[in-house]
Amino acid sequence: MRPVVGVSMMHNEEDVAPYVVRHMLDECDAVIVGDHRSTDRTREILAGIGGRRLTVLSISGSFRQAPIINRIASRYGRVEWIVPFDADEWWTSPHGRIADVLRGSGEQAATAVAWDLIPHPDDDEADPNPFTRIRRRTFVPGWEKVAFRPGVGRSLVTGSHRLRRGPVGARGLLEIAHVPYRSFDQMARKVRHGKMALEEAREPFRRGGHWRTLGGKTDAELEVFWADYTKP
Repeated sequence: MRPVVGVSMMHNEEDVAPYVVRHMLDECDAVIVGDHRSTDRTREILAGIGGRRLTVLSISGSFRQAPIINRIASRYGRVEWIVPFDADEWWTSPHGRIADVLRGSGEQAATAVAWDLIPHPDDDEADPNPFTRIRRRTFVPGWEKVAFRPGVGRSLVTGSHRLRRGPVGARGLLEIAHVPYRSFDQMARKVRHGKMALEEAREPFRRGGHWRTLGGKTDAELEVFWADYTKP
């Protein structure tokens, strides 16, 4: 039986890495994480999880997520499904374990709809897991990601929102709880790294507009954004 594999790229995700990777190991048959020059405890945390079903790679070049995920996936033999999760995404299926649902679906691709989890002053700060600590959620219309069965010519485009030369994903099989910003400091680091990564990879200007906009703001401007983003 070929495996259903979760594949991710991470950079300085120590606050979410232990929770999301263990969760995806429960949901998938194997997980591959490409660590992109993390300077926090991300690599140490991933090493601590260990196990034969988790593979951790070092990515030293440009942070070009979709091409790297496509390359990683192609290197690891016969895979039945690829689930391209980000460190800030909690993938689930309303129908059961993700690997079992996808393997038994008969579909070639599955589109995951998403909800954003937004920090709130009433969150339980004693809970270190942001996916359970943050309760406020809002549906994100039009924001979707796709898991897929590898096939000739099939590959992810930037953001993993759709396939290049592949089928449109079936809806209703997968959901994502997305927690992009967990604190002001984490948000500021993330948007600035996102802007830098886009520029380093020489991505077209039309891609990643939110990273370029937020990543170019001063601390004072980001504080205004954060206050509005988290207001009750």
